[in-house]
Amino acid sequence: MNRETLGQTLRTLREYVAELRSYQQLPRETIVGERQVQSAVRYALQTAIQCVLDVGLHILVDEGLDQPRDNKAIIQMLGKSGVIPAEFARTIEGMAGFRNLLVHRYFKIDPERVYGHLHDHVDDFETFMKHVQDWLDRRPSSP
Repeated sequence: MNRETLGQTLRTLREYVAELRSYQQLPRETIVGERQVQSAVRYALQTAIQCVLDVGLHILVDEGLDQPRDNKAIIQMLGKSGVIPAEFARTIEGMAGFRNLLVHRYFKIDPERVYGHLHDHVDDFETFMKHVQDWLDRRPSSP
């Protein structure tokens, strides 16, 4: 396993989580009403979710598991293989669909929904990082 690549992606995720935390300090009206702020929050959410998916795919491929059929399956397979708890995987699997909305259906996303994700789901990224780190700590280091 290339822990350096995995570590870089996790560091990037940590940076975007910090950015999202700073946006959480802004008033709702600013996040919902100011297009530049809304765009920045969307991009930070999209990138954080992509980091989760990239970390997950890296682990699954490295473990020799089946190729996931889509982004949601990456998260589900992480739960089934014990990288993250299965219950937590069920909790966060919807982030893959939200990422797809941000990327492909951006013109249909209600700013209130983005605000909701900002305030209700940033902790999920930190929990994901903790579970992945716990899993890595249980594994022998590569030579």
